Amino acid sequence: MLAISILICNTMCETQKDFNSYQELHKHTGSENYEVATIFPKEYEVWQILADTVANKIYAAGATNPVDEKEAVGDRREISILGEVLDDGPGYEIWKDGTIEFYDYYNWVFNGDKTKHAFKNLLNDKDQKDSKKWLNKFVELYNKASYVHESSWNYHFKIDDEWYKINYNLDVVNEDFVKQYPPKENQDVRLMELRDLRSGKMEKDTTLVDLVGYEETDSEDGGWFNPISFSAGNYFMELYMPLGDTIKIKRHGSMGTNMQFYKMPVTHGGRNDVIFIVQEPNEMYPNKEFGGMYVVRPRKLEQKEYGPHKSAADSYSSQYSSNEGNIDVEAKFLKPMKD
Repeated sequence: MLAISILICNTMCETQKDFNSYQELHKHTGSENYEVATIFPKEYEVWQILADTVANKIYAAGATNPVDEKEAVGDRREISILGEVLDDGPGYEIWKDGTIEFYDYYNWVFNGDKTKHAFKNLLNDKDQKDSKKWLNKFVELYNKASYVHESSWNYHFKIDDEWYKINYNLDVVNEDFVKQYPPKENQDVRLMELRDLRSGKMEKDTTLVDLVGYEETDSEDGGWFNPISFSAGNYFMELYMPLGDTIKIKRHGSMGTNMQFYKMPVTHGGRNDVIFIVQEPNEMYPNKEFGGMYVVRPRKLEQKEYGPHKSAADSYSSQYSSNEGNIDVEAKFLKPMKD
């Protein structure tokens, strides 16, 4: 809260600005050279964004009505480098090798096969309850598998591009067992998470995104029983694009902007002038603090990708018309998926 207050003071204690031209992303008209397009509408909470490092695409998953899980509608979308929706489907979890889990079924994001294949279970009900038989079958599958995914109630094993599933035997599985047989998810990795451009050291960098104003709409002072102070309001931000355009963004946020900014690195087909933005919805302000996923992209594909504006988030590489030299773009823009 203190850091947010200092940041707000630094922006608002200077000259006051006219914020009438700042627009919410779902209504944004863009600028002369760049448009703002919607990938997931404002009703969605986007919870997974993955880069396909082979096919140079993005996969994102989200759900509507995140406050009421019973009414939530999940959706998964295949997205081009320019933010075009190429395909969509149910919003289930995607694993590092591209497997989509549908509870008792699976298919793949890569080969276009939308058939739901059943996970093979080699244990009948009797053997499932037999600790010795369960452990023998588990060890057999574990040793053969190239990929092992562990969830809160079961294990999945990938053997020769087929998936097997075993539910927990609670007489065997405990904390020590899970440590002895950890997941295997680093041998067949094609998908990686995109890294928030404003995380870590980049959080204080203003060459890509700058907070230029704040108008408080709600607040609560901390007290004896609730020592945490609270503030919510409209944040006004500027996104600086390569050709010199400024995308002026209005965003209602509580205790921060609750937004993430992403780029696909040029080494995986990305463009320096395409920015993906995700907003986190808030149940306290359902009609103000919206969700969704958006893309800022060039209005004309033939326009220059690089221009007079450079930011610390630029994905320069010597083979992509730049004199900046090589950088480790994967470390800068991508990170391994969480196990």
